[in-house]
Amino acid sequence: MTGDDRARLLHELEARFPGVQPWYGEYTRGWYAWDRVGPLLAGRTPAELARAIEAARSRRPDIYGRPWSTPARADAG
Repeated sequence: MTGDDRARLLHELEARFPGVQPWYGEYTRGWYAWDRVGPLLAGRTPAELARAIEAARSRRPDIYGRPWSTPARADAG
């Protein structure tokens, strides 16, 4: 995977989960995200990280006490 591929995937995660600050650990080769009001999240792949973000958000409200709403994905038919 190239740096451009990682940058694209990080941008997709940011767009899909507003407020999340994702990054790729060059040394650990893992994917991480800080969700500002929650714990540090991690995954071995971008898809695994996305599932971790979804799971964390399903267990707690946003900073205003509302349930999280995730924008519809473009590829969802």
